[in-house]
Amino acid sequence: MILKGIRLATYLALVLVLPSPEAAAGFIRFEFTGTVTRVDDTPENISSSAISVGDKISGSVIFDMTATDLAPGDSEIGLYDFTSPHSGVDFRFAGDTIGQSPVNVRLQVRARTCGDGPGFNCSPAGSYDQQVYTVSNGGLDELFGWTPDYMVWGLANFTDLVLVSDAIPTVLDLKQWDQGSWRMAGGGTKIAGTVDSLTRVPEPATLVLLGLGLVGLGFERRQFSYCRLLARSSEKSPCGTSRKEETSRR
Repeated sequence: MILKGIRLATYLALVLVLPSPEAAAGFIRFEFTGTVTRVDDTPENISSSAISVGDKISGSVIFDMTATDLAPGDSEIGLYDFTSPHSGVDFRFAGDTIGQSPVNVRLQVRARTCGDGPGFNCSPAGSYDQQVYTVSNGGLDELFGWTPDYMVWGLANFTDLVLVSDAIPTVLDLKQWDQGSWRMAGGGTKIAGTVDSLTRVPEPATLVLLGLGLVGLGFERRQFSYCRLLARSSEKSPCGTSRKEETSRR
């Protein structure tokens, strides 16, 4: 009876937690934190007390894994336009949030080695151009009353080979990259900063399944202990094991 209840709870949890058909199509979410390192606001588009150097921010970047490569002929540069409302990048400042409109977000994945490809030369030979970044031009939200013309979020590495292809990455370890940065500008105002931490967010259904698995293991252990206890005082264990068998196990 108890086992049937667990199975029913598992089924209900999956029904409630699994995302919508669009969300289930393939999206990967990363949460990040960062620090403001530059604020140039000559026209004073933003209140001087709203954003300052040293402020901590957070945000998320969501890749649409169903997006197709717009440069299929180049195996070292991938271009992907995100059009789903589930994808894009947002920045959370203290007191306000700004997001990139999905229809204007382009992800570029650069997996190149210096000297590779026509017209691509850099120094020293053998170094790399490894970048993953999103850029949005127009259609942006307001940030403290100011609307940027563009926003960029990205990772870069010019000393090591991180990417093995120009496909949308499913794993991003900040320790593997030389730098993580972001910036936004418009109307004479420029704000920039660093990416200090980056963590992939597990799917809700994965977390539920893991939790149910741990609950199931705990139940099985408790049931086994209960059966052994009863087996000591009866000839037949409720688990279908005789007292003699229980004794021989010990």
